[in-house]
Amino acid sequence: MGTHRKLVILFVLLLFAVSLNLGSCSSGGGTSSGAGGAGYDGTYNCTGTSTTPAGTSQGTGSFSCSNGNCSDASGAFTGTVSANGNFTGTDTLCSTCIPLPMTGQFSLTQPFTISGQSGNVSATFTCTYAGGGGGGGGGTTVTPVISTITPTSGPAGTIIRIVVDDFTADPALIQLSMCGQPVPIVNWDSVTHTWIDITVPATDLATCGVTISTGGKTVNSPVSFTITPLVLPSGSNVYWTESSLSIGGFLGYVRMTGINGGTVTDIFAGAGDPGGIAVNSTGIYWVQGSTNGPIMKVGLTGGKASLLANGLYETRCIALDPSNIYWAMGYYDTGTIEKTSISNTVPLAPTILASALHIPVCVAVDATNVYWTEINTSNGLVKKAPKTGGTATLLASGTVNPGQVVVDGTSVYWIEKGSASTAPSIKKVAISGGAATTLASGLSSPKGLAVDATNVYWTERTADAAMIKKVSTSGGAATTLYSDLSVPRDLTLDSTSVYWADNSGTIKKVAKTGGSATTIASGLIGPVFIAVYPQ
Repeated sequence: MGTHRKLVILFVLLLFAVSLNLGSCSSGGGTSSGAGGAGYDGTYNCTGTSTTPAGTSQGTGSFSCSNGNCSDASGAFTGTVSANGNFTGTDTLCSTCIPLPMTGQFSLTQPFTISGQSGNVSATFTCTYAGGGGGGGGGTTVTPVISTITPTSGPAGTIIRIVVDDFTADPALIQLSMCGQPVPIVNWDSVTHTWIDITVPATDLATCGVTISTGGKTVNSPVSFTITPLVLPSGSNVYWTESSLSIGGFLGYVRMTGINGGTVTDIFAGAGDPGGIAVNSTGIYWVQGSTNGPIMKVGLTGGKASLLANGLYETRCIALDPSNIYWAMGYYDTGTIEKTSISNTVPLAPTILASALHIPVCVAVDATNVYWTEINTSNGLVKKAPKTGGTATLLASGTVNPGQVVVDGTSVYWIEKGSASTAPSIKKVAISGGAATTLASGLSSPKGLAVDATNVYWTERTADAAMIKKVSTSGGAATTLYSDLSVPRDLTLDSTSVYWADNSGTIKKVAKTGGSATTIASGLIGPVFIAVYPQ
């Protein structure tokens, strides 16, 4: 699922949280009567304001109630309203969305009438939301009380349970933070509303507590959580990022396992939809959120995950050398290519290597230069700039929707995703520039890209099958190494094998010469970017 689509889903979820009256509603006048749960039957229209960490959104909407049974036109929302106006229901916006439990109290801001025994009601109400904002008669919000947190120690990424008394039944109206950072809700008790699960964020603090805010009221946990160093297994390992849609937004994971499989170790879990990952002898680096960063790091053997760079936006790919990390960010003539030292202990202002780019996509580095693909208003570009700074050089133009990019000692290789009239392809150009060469054409949805001394490798998906393919760096016929996949995403290499992340929830590998695939991790949720170390 692309970043834009996810943002749309999150916005619409918020819109439903406003339009379907998820908060606590206060009465501004009017009375009701009727028998057998029909007193609040009818069509209700709700308007209001709900404040969220991302800003303020407004919305209007409607749904119908008949004999106490409520639903919307799409069938995503269902619930019941009792005769005294108590509402209980759930909302499932899409096939991949988590059902959101909802409760509330219907209160009317103007007089209404009951007609006949059916108790049909037609009225307009305004609700005061526990999440903030809105008009009406001044609803009430209880102060949450945190009893315990369990466990009380562990590394960043640990899932902890907070036992809470008297918190709102709608998790979308709760803001949680830990160590001064917002944290997502992993799970919650939708029946008794007495516990919430969150993940410990990356921080340099030794201990910190949990803070819950709702309806303008804030409470801190009575005990602190002790953050311990993470201990990671040594040897040759595969690392990847994955994400899932949680109640509070997207929850991102960084995970690892041995190149031959075994126990899957969680390196980090936190808010955001993580992007690219890279590993070298100095540590593990990843983009924690593709929309606004940050870039995180942790040592190869563990330790505390920490922030390396923040303030990023629209960053998916990263590249490493022994001293620095590089990334592309921004869009619409505000894009930049940036770097920062991997030895930083706190986020510092990055070095800008190129600016005023239209839509920079991905980056790659060699000993001298940083290379990137760029989507321009009229055509795609491949460029380079010195890693120490200087004038950017155009290497190729006229490409159609260029994407992922890699480099070896002689050439730059990239995926050309094509258009409605141009099929995708794999191309290369000399690192000094010149005419571009097409290595493979007529492809279907190529994604991950990697290169070794002799071949270029990529994932591909057609209407009938999905494949791992390779072609010689000198050109020639493409070879299919493995097929019958689900939805392959990114891929990477070591000296003998090709590894890839598959949207079926697996990490797999196959020999560079082809053959049967080996599943080295399964039961995952949306793995996307992947790395292996050592290579």
